[in-house]
Amino acid sequence: LSDALEALAGEFSADEGNELTYQVVVAGRRRPLAPQVRDEVYQVAREALRNAFTYSRGHHIAIEIEYSDKSLIVRVRDDGVGLEQELLERGARAGHWGLQGMRERTVRLGGTFNLWSKPDAGTEVEVAVPAALAYRGTSEPR
Repeated sequence: LSDALEALAGEFSADEGNELTYQVVVAGRRRPLAPQVRDEVYQVAREALRNAFTYSRGHHIAIEIEYSDKSLIVRVRDDGVGLEQELLERGARAGHWGLQGMRERTVRLGGTFNLWSKPDAGTEVEVAVPAALAYRGTSEPR
């Protein structure tokens, strides 16, 4: 997952032609992920990265992957302009399905989706999937 997200960030960086830097940080002992969890979490992180590279107007993006005994947590955080309060309250931009899609993918896995943002302080997207569902060799996700 970390290699795939680092490659994706590199592609977005080149495509957008901006000066945003990015870093992938992995905490905990890497574990094999259930295929559906790996694919869905990747798609959520992909959308979060695309949004950060396209809209944040920030300088840095941090991608954190935490393998813990309780859960798999993936965070994408930028130091950009943040989201409008109205968008945070509604949970989606009219005619756009990115935030709603990220939330739905996460809930379908049995995980939790959190979004934090403040004006001029950036945005953070966090996906957490319980270990029993996330890691291969435990139980497969629904």
